This record gives sequence, C-alpha cells and structure tokens, in this order.
Amino acid sequence: MTPPPRTEPAPDPPDLDPAGRPGWYVGESEVSQYQLVRRVHSGGEGVLWQATRTQDGASRPWAVKVLLAEHIDRTDDETRRQSLERWHRTWDETIERTVALRSIPGIVPVVRVLIGPVPHRFRQAPPGSPLTLYLVTPWVDGQNLAEWRRSDRRAPQEVRDVVVQLCRLVDDVAAAGLVHRDISPGNVMVGADGRVNLVDFAFMRPTGAVTRRIATEGFTAPELDIDPANDRYSVGAVVHHLLTGAAPAAGRAAPASARRQLVDRGFSPALAEHVTRLLDAEPAARPAPLSDWAGTFAQLLDAPAERATYRDLALAADAYGGTVLAGAGGGAVATGRLSPTMYPALRRDTAGPTGVAAVSAARRGNGTVALAAGTDGGELWLRPDDCWLRVDGIVAAGPVRLAGCGDGSVRAFVVDDRDRLAAVTIPLAGAATVARFDAGLRRVLAACEGPDGAPVVLAETAGGDVVSGTPGRLLDVGLCGVDAADIAGNDWGELVCVALRRADNRIAVAETIAGEWEEPRWSPAPAESADVACTGHRNGVTLAVAAASGLWVGRPDDVAGLTRRWAEPTERVVAACGPGWRVQVAAVAQPDPVLCEEAGAGSWPEAAVAVSG
Repeated sequence: MTPPPRTEPAPDPPDLDPAGRPGWYVGESEVSQYQLVRRVHSGGEGVLWQATRTQDGASRPWAVKVLLAEHIDRTDDETRRQSLERWHRTWDETIERTVALRSIPGIVPVVRVLIGPVPHRFRQAPPGSPLTLYLVTPWVDGQNLAEWRRSDRRAPQEVRDVVVQLCRLVDDVAAAGLVHRDISPGNVMVGADGRVNLVDFAFMRPTGAVTRRIATEGFTAPELDIDPANDRYSVGAVVHHLLTGAAPAAGRAAPASARRQLVDRGFSPALAEHVTRLLDAEPAARPAPLSDWAGTFAQLLDAPAERATYRDLALAADAYGGTVLAGAGGGAVATGRLSPTMYPALRRDTAGPTGVAAVSAARRGNGTVALAAGTDGGELWLRPDDCWLRVDGIVAAGPVRLAGCGDGSVRAFVVDDRDRLAAVTIPLAGAATVARFDAGLRRVLAACEGPDGAPVVLAETAGGDVVSGTPGRLLDVGLCGVDAADIAGNDWGELVCVALRRADNRIAVAETIAGEWEEPRWSPAPAESADVACTGHRNGVTLAVAAASGLWVGRPDDVAGLTRRWAEPTERVVAACGPGWRVQVAAVAQPDPVLCEEAGAGSWPEAAVAVSG
C-alpha cells in the first residue's frame, strides 16, 4: 500500500519586509509607534502607507513613506547608518523649507523624519534589524488622483476644478522659491468635497539647487536643472493622465505624442495644443504662471464644439473598455469616446464627409469601431480605421446602418436610388466589396449581427411592410406603416424587433421563434414618442424610447413599466451593450445629446447626462 504523500508545513512568514505589509509596525523607538494600514502607492524612492498611531488613548491616521534600500545612495566610505543620517539631515532641511508653505490651504508638508528598523510584523522589532528612513505626514482623507479618476466617470467640470486648484498650489510653491520635483497622480489628493491637496514634499529643493535627479516615470521633466519649470512639466503630464488615463510618452516626442492621443480621445486640437505646451522639451517654453494657463484650459475644456443640430446618432462599444458615440449634425460627423472614467465630448471630424444626414457604427473583429455615413447628396462613406473612404457606384436613397459579422468584418446596408438593397462588406483586411439585391425597398431601418453571426437587416418595403433577414432572404415581420424600428438578438438566440407607429402612438414588439416571426404585441407608447431603439445582452433586451415627454428606458415585455431618464424632449435614440455588459443609451436632445448608462444589471441612474458638443 502506497503511503499518502507527506505534506510539508507552510513556512512561517518573515518578520521583516523592507516595503511593509498591512498590520505591521514601523517607528524609531524600541516599541514602534505606527501601524501600517493600507498601501497607497509606490513612488520613485519608496512606498507610501496609510498608518495609525495611538497616543493618549486616541488613534490618529498618518501617511508614512518607507524609503526602500535600493534607493539609498551611498558613497564608498559610508556605512548604511551614515547614509541614512545624511538622508535624515536632507529631509530635516526639507521640513524647515516647508514652514513657509504650511499656511497655504492644500499644501501638506512632511512633519517628521525618523530612522528605525525596517517594517516588522510585531510591535517590537527583532534585534539587529536593518534600519531605514521614514517620512511622516498628516493623513489626507480622499483619493489620490489616479484612484479618483478610476473610481467614477468624471465630468469635464470636475476635471477642470481639480486642474485649476492644482495649478494654484504649484504656483504657490514656485512663489516661495521652491520646486516640488515629484508631482504625479499619486501625490495629488482629492477630498470628498473636491478639495485638492499636494503631498509628499520629500524631494523639494530650492530653485537652482544641485542634487541628483529623482524621476517618476512619465511625470518628470527631462532636464537636470532644478527650476519651477520642472513642476510645470509634471502638471502637464498629470493633466494628460487625467484626460487620457496614461502618462505622456517620454523624451522630445512627448508633445507630438500627447497631442495625437488627446485628439484621438475626442478633445479639440486647441485643447490638445494647450496641454502639450507644458510638455515642451525647453523649460523656458512652458507657460507660467500656471494659474493663467489653467484659466485658458478651463475655457477650452468647457467650450462646446461648433453647435450642431443632430439628425442621427450611433453607439458601439470597442474592445478596449470604451464606447464610440457618433453624431450626424451640422453637416458633418462628430465623434467622442465614452470611457470608464470620462464622458465623451463630441468633436467634429474635419477630415470626414460633408452634408452628412445619417451615421452608424459597429465593432470590427479587431476590436475597433467602424463608422458609416450617408450624405444628403446620396454619397456613402465608410471609416473602417482612421480614414474616410467614399464608396463609388452607390447613390444612397435613405439611412445607412452597420452591423458586425461573425467573421470580424462589418457590413453597411443602404437602399439605393433604384430601390435595391446595397450591402457593403468591410473585411478585416482587403478592399470593401459591394453586393446589390432587387428587393423593392424604401429604406433601411436597422441592422444587427444575427444569432449565427450573419448580419441581419431590418427594412421597409415600398408598400410599407417591415421585412427582416439576410439580404437574399427577407421575411415579413408582420408590421406595416411604422415610423421607426430597431432589431436586436436576445439571450435565447432569437431576434426581437421593436417598432413605433406615431399615428396612434403605439409600440410593437415582435420576436422570432425558431427563426419565424410571431404575431407582434402592441402597447401604448410614452406621450408623443418619436423613435425607438433596442439592444440585446445576457439578461435579455433593453428598450429605449425618445419622446417629447423625455427619454424612456425599460424592457420590451413591459412597455408600461418604462421609466423616464431625461425629462426634456428627445428625438432620435440609439442603444448598445457597452463594457461590463452595461447597457448604454444615447438620444438627440437640444442643444446637446444625452447619454445614460446602467449602473448594474437593470439598475439605472436617476437621470441621463448631457454630452458636450
């Protein structure tokens, strides 16, 4: 008989960790005074912790930075203790310099420097423990800028207010003849009330001082001289992070790269140019004072794009955690990207077609979103990547609608001037192909990817009947005389069509069973309804209705239970399943489109938000 395998006992955890662990202790005396609670972030030279200290029976939170051994520079004739004492003297001088800043609201200077055993598991450090250096700062309730950005989708106004406050604080430091030298998202705190605090002055030095360069990747100026321009560069990098979620590229390519990223995210070229001025490789070219720069930044961020009355909207999620919102307005296409941390601002695509009347969007197999646009003059344009391409040989006689395909391509559907259905396939690689079908159609209503991966089109015939299917096999849905309609797949692998008839203000819902359309069900619509949309997801199908009475959202099997998410009149409406399976709904309102997104499965915010542009 084979004996059972021997199980070795798990090794005891170590009693020392140079970076610290939650619940461990730090301090300079034999019995440590501070207990580590939560690791906040790692900086250029150490690890920042939230810690507590109990004194006279009361516990108070503190911020404790632990200097890591690999960042302690030592001369050839120095012992570790001598090196720590030299650092201690340097940081003591930093504390003295911050005295002039302590009366400034939002400046949180270091109040204590101590040498003690590296973080240890028990209150009393083991004998002979190696020593390290600690900086102690009053704890600031709130989130550092990286956490603040990730924790919620921030409206442009919130970003503006944070940037304005940060610039004022950095100007105050410069006015005192000092340079912070380590401004990064981890060292900017935002309180629950929106108040900004600048923390971690460990490496602050007077202007013109000579010392070694400290770098936090992506946020540190390239030059060696200590000058307030160093901090202005860092502020530019922080603003870039706020707007895009990433630090700018390093080196002399930073301005051009940052400008391109900002424009790609939907910000105006003027705003992108203004931000990148702070990233100039020449320190003297960076604008000062920052408060003046921030005033212009606020104006550019708040400034709407050229006002346009939107005629059409499109919404499609990409594979990178964002959703593209596109609008046809002012004769052009305007686009913006909704990310997990930022609402989009619609910006006019100046390189796109003019006279645009309709726009549509769908995700390609490579994760990007393709756009299609139709003009008043009958031109059909496609944007599979970054460039618009005109489709020759087609005169569009109505709206264009895009749908994804199971093979990664997308297909644009439009009725041409001879009542034929034109299907333009955009593959992942290679040129677009055009197929035409004699179908006697009046217009395309909608399109979606079908249950088997083949694109499905929903269209209206010349006689007013609604038909659906693949281009060569269009089936009667059982509807006639509708004004608007949409189609989506449900979680059972069937199709659902929703349609609006304005004459009697009623909504129809039709579904397929085993591929065949069942009899539609009719229900009263919200007052003065103008458009309907639907999207499928893992919990079923969501219905959205645009009406003079507002924007309404709910389920197609409970039209009477729709809830209003926008109280002002809306017109065109679109819906998509976004990142995290959250349903997103956008509608044309005036002067701006509005957007609403699920907070969770079936849970919606009280109201939609207006989208700038």
